[in-house]
Formats: sequence, structure tokens, C-alpha cells
Amino acid sequence: EDSEIARIFDLAEQRLAVMPAVAAVKWQTKGPILDQPRETAVIDRATEIGTPMGLAADSIKHLFEFQARMAREVQTGLHQDWKAHGFSYQGNVTTLAALRPKLDGLTFDILQAVYLAAPVIKRADFESHYAEFAQKHLQSPVWTDKSRHEMLSVLHSVALTPVPTLQRISASNTLRVGVTGDYAPFALEADGSLTGTDIDRARLLAAHLNAL
Repeated sequence: EDSEIARIFDLAEQRLAVMPAVAAVKWQTKGPILDQPRETAVIDRATEIGTPMGLAADSIKHLFEFQARMAREVQTGLHQDWKAHGFSYQGNVTTLAALRPKLDGLTFDILQAVYLAAPVIKRADFESHYAEFAQKHLQSPVWTDKSRHEMLSVLHSVALTPVPTLQRISASNTLRVGVTGDYAPFALEADGSLTGTDIDRARLLAAHLNAL
């Protein structure tokens, strides 16, 4: 369970790590930090990707609105620093169009990670249980105790909706199979790996469905 939540936090950090490059482009082009049409397009695309996984549209909107606000905070902080001390970005300043594929890929990865972690984030004690975990894993300077708590709250509020099983598998690129791991020769867990005829068949089915 911890690894599933760590995956979400890692992807959130990866998204924030792109923001200095975004801020640099906007600084050089004198573009506004708030790009409402782009934010709307990102949220709409996230909804389009996430709803077939069974993630409720309002939940997705809430999650990506929060991420957009955090991204703006990173950019605003950098622009204020550059205004006071001079432009100091060390990377290659490209274009927003060149950066968007990376961000679009993270959109899918975040939604997939949230989908896989849904049983964990819906735990009644999720926010309190993972408060210290968030403190450890969300380390970018923009994070505060308040925003970490809000991140947990936003995740916990993610709602699920019923969708057809094959649609959910196709949308998430993931086939989930439950086994006990103690029933040879069908499924046996040893040293963190599963083997057995049920596992072999699950992998064949996943390949047939173009899923992992």
C-alpha cells in the first residue's frame, strides 16, 4: 500500500519539477503565469482519460485544479526571485509546446496511479495514516504542512464510479488479478515474486488485452 501512495507522491513531484522550465519560458516570453485555457484543457483531458477508469469527473477536476495551483505557486516564486535577483535558470529554455508532452504523459501516469491506489486512499484513516508519509515524500520547497494536508484530502476525496470491466482495463492499461500467493501450483509467492499457472494465465490475458 505504501508503494502505491509513494508512486502518486513521486509523480506529483515530477510534475512540479517541470515547472522551473515552464517558468523560464514564460519569463523569457513575458507570458502570464496563469494560462487559463491551458489549465482548462489539461483538466478536460484528465477527465477524458480518468472517467473510463472509474474515477469520478468532479474528483479528477478537484485533483488537477490543486496540482495547477501548486504549479502556479512554483512559477510565481521563481518569477519573484528572478525579478529581485536576476534570471538564474540553468537549464535550456525551450518552448511550452516542447514541455507539454512530458506534462501530458504525467497526467496519464498520475491518473493510473490514483486508480491503482483507490482502495488505499478510500481508507477512513487515510489522511491521518499518511500524514508523516507525505512529510517524508513531498519534499519540493513549495510544499508546506498545509498543502501536504490538502494533497491528502484531495486524494481521499477521489470518488469511484461503476464502469464496465473491459473499459476500465483498457483505459488504465492495467489488469488487476487477486491471488492468495500460497496455493501451489496455481499461485505461489516467494521473495516478492509470484509464480504458478494462474500467474502465467494472467500474464497471457494481460498481453491479449494490451495491459500490464
